[in-house]
Order: sequence, then C-alpha cells, then structure tokens
Amino acid sequence: MKYLLKKILELISSLLSQIIPKNKKLVLLGGSQRNNYNESSRYLYEYLNKNNDDGYFIWITSSKEVCKYLKEKGLPAEYYLSLKGIWYYLRSGLVICNGTVPLGLVNLVGKETIKITINHGCGPRSTIGIDPNIYISKNELAKDLNIFNFFNFTSDFTSLEIGRNEYLLPENKIINLGFPRCDHLLNKIEVDKQKALKKFLRDNYSMLNKDSKCILYAPTWRPSHHPSQKKFPLEFMDDFDYFSFNSWLLENNIYLFISGHDLSNKDYLINDLSHFIYLKKNDFFDINLVLPEFDFLLTDYSSIATDYMLMMRSVIYYMPDYNFYLNEYGLLEDIKENMPGPIVENMESLKNILLEMSESKNENQDLIY
Repeated sequence: MKYLLKKILELISSLLSQIIPKNKKLVLLGGSQRNNYNESSRYLYEYLNKNNDDGYFIWITSSKEVCKYLKEKGLPAEYYLSLKGIWYYLRSGLVICNGTVPLGLVNLVGKETIKITINHGCGPRSTIGIDPNIYISKNELAKDLNIFNFFNFTSDFTSLEIGRNEYLLPENKIINLGFPRCDHLLNKIEVDKQKALKKFLRDNYSMLNKDSKCILYAPTWRPSHHPSQKKFPLEFMDDFDYFSFNSWLLENNIYLFISGHDLSNKDYLINDLSHFIYLKKNDFFDINLVLPEFDFLLTDYSSIATDYMLMMRSVIYYMPDYNFYLNEYGLLEDIKENMPGPIVENMESLKNILLEMSESKNENQDLIY
C-alpha cells in the first residue's frame, strides 16, 4: 500500500512539475543532509545573498531551527514541507546541492530545473566504487550522477580523473570552480589564531586548557559490506587498547576528537574514556569552521586531508584496509608512493609522531595569550 501511494504521489508531482513554469531567478540551496546548514552551499548561499540583488537565493531545509535562525538574520529560507516550500520546489529554475543526489522532494523538481552539485569532496577515494546495498553496478551509479546539468570539481586533474574517467560525465557538464568552504582556510594568520584560541572547542569542552593539544580523527565512510563498519578503525592496530591509549593521552594533555562520517556506525566506542570525544553535532555544525582549531589531523582516504593541508599543516595517515581500497573498492592512484604525511601502523608509531609534532609550538600562541 505504501509503495502504491508513493508511486501515485510521484506521478502527481511529476505532472505538476511539468505544468508549472520555472523562474530562472529562483535558486534553492541545501546542506549535506536536508536538515544541515553546512558545506560549500552554505558559504555560497551567504555570499549570493550579500553580493547579488538579481535573484532569489533560498535555503530550503527540514530543520525548523535552521529556518527560524536564517529568517531572524534576514536571510531567505523555507521549511521544505510548507506550502511555500513545495511551491519553491515546483518553481525553482536552479537547485544547488553538495552531494551526488540532486536537491528536491519526490519529483517536484522537474527536468526543466537546472541541477548543480558543488561536490562533497575530492580525495584519493573519489572513484566510482560502489556499496552493493546502495547500487547494483557502477553503470547505475554513473547514470544517477549524470542527472546533474553541472558537476563541480577543484582542478584540471580531478575534472579529468574523477569527472570524465570515473563518473563518465560529458565535458559540457564539468565545471572547475573549487569549493567555497575552503576559502577561509587560505588566510594563514586567521587560521593560526583559531588554532591557538580554540574558541569553539574550549567553549564546548570545558576540560581543555590553553596547553591542550587536539587531534581530529576523521576516518572516511566504509561501504556496508566492509568489516570496519562494525568496528572502530583504530581497533585494527594489533597493539591498540582503549584504556592504555586514553591514559597516554591524559598524561600528555592530548584529546582525540572523533568526527564520524554521517553513514558510519557510531556504536562501537566505549563511553568511559575521558580523552576520546565524539564531536557534538547539530543542524548548524560545519566541520570546516572548526578545522583550523585542531593541532593535528589523523585520517585515511578522506578528502578532509586536502582541506586541512590548505592551512600548510601536516596530516597523519592510518590506513588498515589500504589493499582493499587499492585493489577492490578503488583509489585514483597508489597514494603510498607519494604520501604528504607520515603513515602509522601501530600505537607506538602514532604516539611517537604525536609527541614529535606536539613539540612544535604555534608561533602565535604567546602573542594571543
């Protein structure tokens, strides 16, 4: 019955989207998820509303908190299930998102509406590897990606290797404009100041002091059939032990902040660990705004490494399933041949590298404090 109702709703919305004319000046934007106010589209949305009077740039969201917040700031926003929100979907001349699924609701955004993705990230794992629980084949995924009229990349290399060779996009759909979320990371004086002050982290985590070092551990998403979906990735280290590592972190005044992927399992972590902290996230949380505050980044194949290195900071890599990604799921290239940071394989090497990096003092620390 639910399936039948869904199909009827899709048919009605498709017919409405074909009948109702589009307003080419009406542009809808959204975050990484329907409720989030984040990612590159957030920065683009704020810029367009500040600098362009020739259009209607509207944030559409499932979060009533986000909608209220933006309206109070004098920014145009609408709740996605309101009558006005549905009307905006039907009338939109252009929709902009960050991921691989166009912004829309059932079939209210029709074929005549231009669909753009700014793109979520460009890292070594940006291949057309598939999760069998989501896509049956690579061709099926490529077909979905080609729904977009324009697909944004960050360089000639990513446009060719990812856009053309992986996603099978025609040349006329590929644009190369970079990520708005990264612009602030290029201001070295400001990001170094943020690193020293750690305002967001210290406001939200009172246990931190001015000498605390903060690691951001941001492992990438793993496909559902991969064993690490049910296991905290650091557990793959032979000598890993939660309590002994927590004691070492405590002794050295270092905190391990964990930013799990939205699709990752978060049930594996032990709760009684003072220096293992899951970042508190709400509808307004945007990792790129907090990124400058972290002293080190520990990651694997995630595109967050590229963003972090824009600040001219070192990245530590832990890649326990490298052979799986290289030979089965897919990497753009054998990145071990040209790594931009140290690779750790056990706890001892991770501790040594963290201590070595901790000795390098932020040159702005004394000035700020």
